[in-house]
Amino acid sequence: QGFFGIYRGATPWFIFAGPRSATRFVVFEELKNSNLDILKNDFLCGFIAGTVEAALLQTPNQAIQIKLVHDGCSPQPKLAALPFHLALLRIYQQYGFFNGFFCGLVPACAKGAVTGAIRFFGYHAIIQRLSIISNESVDNNSGRISSTKTTTTKPPAIFSMFAGGISGAISAVVSQPIDTIKANLMGLDAHRYRSSFHCASSIIRSDGPLALWNGVGPRATRVFIEVGLQFTLFEQIFALVDSYFSSLR
Repeated sequence: QGFFGIYRGATPWFIFAGPRSATRFVVFEELKNSNLDILKNDFLCGFIAGTVEAALLQTPNQAIQIKLVHDGCSPQPKLAALPFHLALLRIYQQYGFFNGFFCGLVPACAKGAVTGAIRFFGYHAIIQRLSIISNESVDNNSGRISSTKTTTTKPPAIFSMFAGGISGAISAVVSQPIDTIKANLMGLDAHRYRSSFHCASSIIRSDGPLALWNGVGPRATRVFIEVGLQFTLFEQIFALVDSYFSSLR
């Protein structure tokens, strides 16, 4: 299939990447800045933010992408050969709205909750540890480095990239079994499974428990880069926007 065969199914990733990240970070920041003491916990806020992102955006994103990838690997592709908007129409006509775009919703939300909790909690914990090592203080509420001034500054980009990458890779390894189940429930052969539990038991009976971690290496590598970049860009952009609006006051 040539070099670009490894990018098959990339279109929905490009379309959903921005809205997914925006939803995740906005929900997390809004929860953290709320007046409820219970929501001052990074793990819980990340759990909720990941669930919201998965329910609204991650599920249709990956339901479309997985169908395009599976179809493209078949001897006679029907969806992958179509322009993206026509492929969406064909998915809707063949599977309906829910089965076409929101199949695998339960494992997708479970995966989103787990990864969101681990990534936000792990990121801020690692940032704080790195900042202590570098003899800088950290704002305990936001997790951002506090300068000698009264305002809070962004962590160095290398800190954000490392902390985001490590927390992302850990979340990928932990959530891989859920991701494997979700991928099977979103694929073209999803009709073979009655539920998430039936899917998991079928995989284990057929290939053993370790089959649930198939593909964890490439996914952990991708997530390391992806989440590291997301946190780095968020911190840099957050600081720029905060500085801009502070200058207007």
